[in-house]
Amino acid sequence: MAAHTALGTGSEAVFTLFQLTILQTGLGNPRAAETARHALATAEAHGDRWGRAHALLSLGVAAHARGEPAAALELTRTALEIERGFTDYIGAVVMLEHFAWMTASCGDHERAARQLGAANALLRDIGTSLSAIPPVAEGHAYAARKRSSGPWAGPRTRRRSRTAVRSTAPPRPSRSPWEPAPNQPPRAR
Repeated sequence: MAAHTALGTGSEAVFTLFQLTILQTGLGNPRAAETARHALATAEAHGDRWGRAHALLSLGVAAHARGEPAAALELTRTALEIERGFTDYIGAVVMLEHFAWMTASCGDHERAARQLGAANALLRDIGTSLSAIPPVAEGHAYAARKRSSGPWAGPRTRRRSRTAVRSTAPPRPSRSPWEPAPNQPPRAR
């Protein structure tokens, strides 16, 4: 980070911090939110709107992992609003996927399905698939498995979800890195 700062490459520093936050969140590192706040401050100091959007996403992912769904949704919604001003379709898909997972974890499965549909439409428009973004594909497969076993899943959903899981990712652990840790109950709003 010091090298990025010394070279005046704030955007690269922000993206590195974004990736570090996602990694820390997946590993359950309590410093994830601190890293995300550092990414946001760096983006704002350099006037980097694209970096700010990704920093806000990383803050949202960290908030979701801490069991703060309202904050996670608001941060990710703001990131998506900023992302609209760019032609970063892969970034938009990543944000939409995370937003959908957060939405589903709050119980709004119909809205989450529409959000995933928007992400899939973007991928089709640019001629690629989720397999081009392996970490997101794994999270998507995990969410599909979870949805197929939930109380809201009907026979049609179960059939499609199993097929999607087999075709997109290897088996995953029982808990996704994007899901709040079991030993951390959601905080009061």
